[in-house]
Amino acid sequence: MPMTASFTCLFLLDVGIACVALYRLRPATFIIAANLALVTHAFQTIAQFGQPRSQSFVPPFLFTSANLATAFYLLSLVTLLALPAALVRSRQAPTDVRRYPSVPRWLLVLFVAYAVAVAASSGSLLQRAYAVDAWTVGGVNLAGANLLLNSIVLYEVVRRAWQRQIKPAAALGILLALYFATDFSKGATGLASGFLITAAILLAGPGQRRALRFAAVLSAIGGVFALSYSVRTIRASLYSDPAGAIEELLQDVAGDTEGFGIREEGSLAGNNGSQYACHMLECISLYRDGRTREWRSAYNPLIYTFEPSFLLGLLDIKRPIDAPEELLEYFPHGGGIFVIGDLYWSGGYLCVLLLGGLVIWFGFLCDTRYRKGAPWLFMTCSFVPNLLMGMGYGFNQIFRGAANGLVGLGAYWAWKAIWQRPIVAGSLPAGSVGR
Repeated sequence: MPMTASFTCLFLLDVGIACVALYRLRPATFIIAANLALVTHAFQTIAQFGQPRSQSFVPPFLFTSANLATAFYLLSLVTLLALPAALVRSRQAPTDVRRYPSVPRWLLVLFVAYAVAVAASSGSLLQRAYAVDAWTVGGVNLAGANLLLNSIVLYEVVRRAWQRQIKPAAALGILLALYFATDFSKGATGLASGFLITAAILLAGPGQRRALRFAAVLSAIGGVFALSYSVRTIRASLYSDPAGAIEELLQDVAGDTEGFGIREEGSLAGNNGSQYACHMLECISLYRDGRTREWRSAYNPLIYTFEPSFLLGLLDIKRPIDAPEELLEYFPHGGGIFVIGDLYWSGGYLCVLLLGGLVIWFGFLCDTRYRKGAPWLFMTCSFVPNLLMGMGYGFNQIFRGAANGLVGLGAYWAWKAIWQRPIVAGSLPAGSVGR
């Protein structure tokens, strides 16, 4: 089968997995499958037309038939791992959501103050070009701690919606306003999109007809993708040439892939698919040449977890180099590193099988247990939103979401133990919710 047709078949399978996962309200599996579909579509176009226009700075020698074949095998392996996560049913009964503990008000007030400081700390896209300083206050980025705070807020918003203290549409609107002020208005899209997509799925009403629920969630996610795509397209030039930026956006939306090659890429230029595909080709080339990371991507996240980024300068600590930075030593790229390429560069097919399978399995646990108790809902709110950005930033970024969930749960259980209060969601006495 020609390579273009092979990628086309794989793309259709990934789209099918994403649709089944969305129909069953499984956010982690949906995000993984959607990213796979994005990358296989980019490879489909690369196999047909050649090097993408937006990746003209990448060495042409990467686009060989051997490298494309390896990329196809890797994507096929991960797709087969993701297939059961969408198809296997979950039969466990949900926990009474009235017993989910609330987040302390002082912590919510602290987050609101933090979000206001973030929104006011740097200019919007109307004042400057996109710069990677979202969720930065006074030059300090809380990194993992910031992700943990956002996860706590998502948990509380979903909890209140499930307990009918707030309507799901209003809850999603609150989150949209929050992330527009702190992320989209500044050009950042990854973290915000992850939280909004996860929220749209978690807030879907279980009492609705499945077809209507699927249509509503699909519309909400489509809106998030449209907003993210628009921001990514205009963020470099909106401040200097608003009319030109809008015209470029309209041209990209109306563009096609005819004459793709180095000359024209159409709407693919506005998403990460081509960039992720080139990440994979770069990692495949390095692994073929024997310049592997020797499984560093597997154990470095443990080091990063215990070395918070905002303390590195104060303690004069130097971290091991992360995969995206190390990739820059060999090839130019637009930032990040697609996780499948990262794992293959680190340890070949075995690393992709073990760690890729671990990510999918853990996502499946979150997908099928977030209504089984408050701890699993909180873990889902920590792991899944970060997964969208993590797919493009390597295993370290994905691991951070799970680590934050464990840290948050550990702190909660320790606090409950010290104050001799119930430590599990189901053991709260009647009438205690919201106190």
